[in-house]
Order: sequence, then C-alpha cells, then structure tokens
Amino acid sequence: MFFRACRCGKASPPSVIFHPATAIDETVVAQAQASLRRRILRAFVGRGQLAVVYTRQAGKALLGLTADDVAGTRAETEPYANLVASKIRNKLGTTWGLSESGASGPTGSSYGDLPGHVSMAVVGPNSMSRTIETGLTDRSANMDLFARHLLTLFDEALHAST
Repeated sequence: MFFRACRCGKASPPSVIFHPATAIDETVVAQAQASLRRRILRAFVGRGQLAVVYTRQAGKALLGLTADDVAGTRAETEPYANLVASKIRNKLGTTWGLSESGASGPTGSSYGDLPGHVSMAVVGPNSMSRTIETGLTDRSANMDLFARHLLTLFDEALHAST
C-alpha cells in the first residue's frame, strides 16, 4: 500500500455539487467522507501497510525501482503512479496499491508541472488512474485535496470490482 496522508492545516473544503432533488447537505457529505477516510486508514495503518515515500532515494530503497523500471517514464504522470502503486502492492503482498505523484505547491515541480498537479493510481483487482489539476498554490489545501481525490478513486475501484 502506497499512500500519503497529511493533516498540515485547515484547507478549504472541496466544492461539492448537489442534485436539487436530494436532501443531502454538505455536512452529511463531509461526515460520510471523514468516516470513509477513517475506515480506510484504520484498515491499512492498523495492518502496517502504509508507506510514505517523498524522495527518489526512498523510492529506490522501498520499492526497488531501477533505471529500467522508470526508463521513458517521468514522475507526476499516470504511468509513473501506476508503476509505483504496482511495485508497492507486489512488495507488500497487498490486494491494493495506491500512489500519487505531484506538485502540491506553493511552486511547480522540476518537471514543469504547475502547483496543484497530481497523478494518482489505484492498482488491484480493478485498476484506475487519474490526473487532477486543482489550480491552487496552497500546499496544505492541495495535499488535502490530493488525498481526497485518491480516496475517491480508491472508492470507485472498490465499487467497480464488486
């Protein structure tokens, strides 16, 4: 399991679009999202399946990434996120591997991506990947949004595999 979670300060809640026919308000949605995040984190952290990798050196040490593995692939792309999620899934022998790679801000990345750019992947019985552009330069807000989007992608993969 590869996942980055951080509570680095209060961030603006993501915008939520509601269908006018529903009686669900923002508070109910926020409570459901918080409950889902707690359950997912308990499930993985409680089993020691949480790995946080911020540097290339840590990625090489934990994932065993080689030059051949990353040839023609750069970080902050969906192919790279899929590679990392697959590597950590195989290394830890888990059902699912999750990964994100991006620029949380306040500046862009050395790859030329703007702050608020993240590519994420879920690899398992049903694999998915996605790239998100928040348009924000606020690091903590982006980190919060990245985690929320990754959990949403994981939830979609879980539902698609059943």
